[in-house]
Amino acid sequence: MRRHCLNALGKPIRLPVLAVAILLIVATACTAAELEQELRNSEARFHARLDAIESELQAVQDERNVVPVTRVIDGDTVEVTYRGHREKVRYLDVWAPERDEEGGVEATAYNASLVEGQTVRLEITDKANGRDSFGRLLADVYLLDGRHVNALVVENTAATADRH
Repeated sequence: MRRHCLNALGKPIRLPVLAVAILLIVATACTAAELEQELRNSEARFHARLDAIESELQAVQDERNVVPVTRVIDGDTVEVTYRGHREKVRYLDVWAPERDEEGGVEATAYNASLVEGQTVRLEITDKANGRDSFGRLLADVYLLDGRHVNALVVENTAATADRH
């Protein structure tokens, strides 16, 4: 007596059909494992490329001196992340009153309204290796829309143009 495997409808499944079905299941299992491995490889390649792009972007930003402002110190000084380090930047040719001097609070508030939390472009001076006597970078600072922060602070606060 011959035995048959039955399908979901209770009808016999012929041996060649059963063999093909088993082969497809096995082949699919192998393919799934291969696809999973390929997915892992693709993910690794993706992350390697993403790291390379981020490095290239950082190099371009460093080259162009495009940096995030991390803190406004007063009317003419900010802190930025520059080449991986926090640096104080003094606006070139600007003197703003200190916070405890007349107009100092207003100058600091105006400066904050311009640059706090923003990304800016620095044009660092060649004078004195680009630093003042306190070690701060001396720079012309520009918003990414092209506005010159140094000039805006002088135009709109008690700050004056000054040679460092």
